[in-house]
Amino acid sequence: MLDTLTATGGVTSSGKSLTVNGIKFGLVGELPTPAGQATIGTNPYVVSTVQRNTIYLFKKGTQVYELTDPSGKVYVMQSYSQQVDPSLSLRTLSGIGPTDQLPAGWSYAARRLTADLTLTASGSTMIVNDYYRNTFQIEPGA
Repeated sequence: MLDTLTATGGVTSSGKSLTVNGIKFGLVGELPTPAGQATIGTNPYVVSTVQRNTIYLFKKGTQVYELTDPSGKVYVMQSYSQQVDPSLSLRTLSGIGPTDQLPAGWSYAARRLTADLTLTASGSTMIVNDYYRNTFQIEPGA
C-alpha cells in the first residue's frame, strides 16, 4: 500500500473536526450521493471522478497492484477492502486478479517499483473499484 498520504486541500468549508485520544481529525473530503443512486465504489469497473487534493507516495521497492482498463489507462491500488472477501489481506493481493471477475479488456497485475511513484490529485482525480471493492487511482500520464 502507499507509504505516505498528504492532504493538501485543508479542511472543508464546514470546518468539522473530531478529536480522539488527543489526535485531531479534520473533514477533508466528502462523497455526496444523490438519493436513489449507487455510492461510488458500489459498481465495479466504473470509473468515477472524485474531488480532493491529495498526494500519495509509493516508495521505490514497494509492491503495487494495478488495474489496466481497455484503453490502456493504469490505476494503482490506494486501498484494499474486506467487504466482499473478509480473508483478503496484504499478503494475498498479488493473487486476486481472477480473470473470471474482470470485464473484457481489463487486467490486474502486481509489480515492484523501481522508482518512487507519486499520485497527485489537485482538485479531482479518477478512481475505479474492482470486484472486491478495492479502490484504485489513475496513474499520472495514464
